[in-house]
Amino acid sequence: MAEVYGNATLEDVRDKLVSKLNDMVTAMASGYDPTISYVYDHHNTAYMQFNAVSVGLDGAEPNNQAFGSAGVTVQYECQFTVRVHTAYQGGLVDEVKNARIINSVVNYMTTYKNLAGGYWLQDVNDVTANQEFAESFTLGGQCTVLVTMPVTHTQG
Repeated sequence: MAEVYGNATLEDVRDKLVSKLNDMVTAMASGYDPTISYVYDHHNTAYMQFNAVSVGLDGAEPNNQAFGSAGVTVQYECQFTVRVHTAYQGGLVDEVKNARIINSVVNYMTTYKNLAGGYWLQDVNDVTANQEFAESFTLGGQCTVLVTMPVTHTQG
């Protein structure tokens, strides 16, 4: 039995976003300070390698774009939070490092908007630094990312 009916669009979008962030980790590996060590595909992680980035789905909204005899094209708008984790709660907080890493994430994501396969990063906003995250018991920063993906559902 299939896990989902049709395309697993939300998982595909998350995986594309994680892949783009992994590209950023590779690009930052030399010549940047501070660098990012690891990208997680969810926020709820027990043990993290610092400095880390995690991705979590906030919501998704399908908008019908076109109807025809072959089916319907739906533009999915998926909103994710991208979090930067630099320390565990109760540890030493480096506010400058938090701000520099979240700024690096925002700069990279707004520069490389094409996530391939029809996925596009439309917007990065709500950037905040120096936050506590209960799911992972960590400190860091966060931004919100809007990704769009057109999917054509064929009519049976």
